[in-house]
Amino acid sequence: MGADSPLQQPLPLARSILWSPGVAGPRPRTVPFPIFLEQPALTGIHEHVAAVLHPDQGSLGFLVGDLRECPETNVSYLVIDSILRFGQPIEGDRTADVVMQIWDRILDQVAQANGHLIGWYHTHPDVPVALSEHD
Repeated sequence: MGADSPLQQPLPLARSILWSPGVAGPRPRTVPFPIFLEQPALTGIHEHVAAVLHPDQGSLGFLVGDLRECPETNVSYLVIDSILRFGQPIEGDRTADVVMQIWDRILDQVAQANGHLIGWYHTHPDVPVALSEHD
């Protein structure tokens, strides 16, 4: 699939979760570009994060999916249908260093999965939930 030609599929309401970012204040009334997270991808994230054995370690993974368009409504949307797990725990907050070292390998794996890199997830041990300056 090219970036100019989204897959033509109805909105995946029955098999996915519509992601809505957490924001301070009231929830937005509309989401201009819906992002759906399929159940197997969400399960994979939960399993990966739960597998970290030591409290001083974090986990890192990448979200893979595609741009799609609903043929009935012409609404463009993203579907995250799989993840790529980084198999080693991350010590401290070294996520940026690790990503720089494995970036080419991640892009190769995304291409093999016939998808597109949509985003990432990672945990920071013993740090409040917040985006770092590297995020």
